[in-house]
Amino acid sequence: MKCVQQRSTDPSDVIGDMYLGGLGYAYESDEDMKWFASFGWTRAEPSGNTGMFGGMLSDAVFEAELNSTGTEIIMVPTETVDSDTKDGYGVYVGMQMPAPYGKFGLEYNYGSKYWSPFTQAQDDPIGSKLATRGHVAEAYYIFDINPKMFIKLAGLYYDYEYTGSGSPVGAPQKVDDVIAGTAYSMLPVVDTAYDINASLTINF
Repeated sequence: MKCVQQRSTDPSDVIGDMYLGGLGYAYESDEDMKWFASFGWTRAEPSGNTGMFGGMLSDAVFEAELNSTGTEIIMVPTETVDSDTKDGYGVYVGMQMPAPYGKFGLEYNYGSKYWSPFTQAQDDPIGSKLATRGHVAEAYYIFDINPKMFIKLAGLYYDYEYTGSGSPVGAPQKVDDVIAGTAYSMLPVVDTAYDINASLTINF
């Protein structure tokens, strides 16, 4: 898969190739107990091209140039800090059991430093939990109203270990180092977060 980054003033650049793979297992007992586990893998092969926020999983190298009119010096991203191949992985496990008026479930997932799945089309307000570089734990309760309608109450806890969750652009930095001031990030950094939500689902 080709990854393309649009610069603000330049044509699009191909910043590299991305490979994705995964394995999954699910089991459901006669008592309606459910378990699942999955393992995902991503490999980034950067091209060395970069934009303002970096290239594929690598920061940009900036050089001073004159602007088009020759009246001022501007800093222009020219290449990435490195073009090394980077492998990431993610683990996702969970269970669901019958409960009064519905179902109760627990889920956990972990993403490594270079974990870069394509989950941008998600609807979580904080960001896709499955793209998190770090830990996420979720507990939920589903109230079955009828066979085609249910209410879900859920609580999630995010503990980010590295920056850039959900994006293949820029080098991931350890969140603790950014907070301590020994590393930097051009985008806002989140350490921990909570998401408590309720939803109503109707199947037609």
